[in-house]
Amino acid sequence: MLGLTNEEHKDIAYIIIDNYFLKNYLPTVNPNKKWYDNLSDFVLIEWDKVANKNVESKFDEDDEEEITMQAFHILMDSLDIDEDEYEEYKQEIDWGRFEEIVGYYICCL
Repeated sequence: MLGLTNEEHKDIAYIIIDNYFLKNYLPTVNPNKKWYDNLSDFVLIEWDKVANKNVESKFDEDDEEEITMQAFHILMDSLDIDEDEYEEYKQEIDWGRFEEIVGYYICCL
């Protein structure tokens, strides 16, 4: 699949965040922890589950990058994390692993 529009990237990113990421993440949230601790813990655990799975994407690399970027923004909006809060705590989360998780979810579509 080549040359998706920005709207298609966003639609796919919503599917990934709503149907995969949040579906797996929300049950793990500990209300006694900060958002970044919950997200960091989940990223490490979820990455362990998907890291060595051999899957292929039907999207090209540019589309995957755009979908991943959109997925990040959708996740921040879904968790009600503003830019200032993200900037303050971004080092607490392994964003490279987050990208790999989203990449795996992209392949599941």
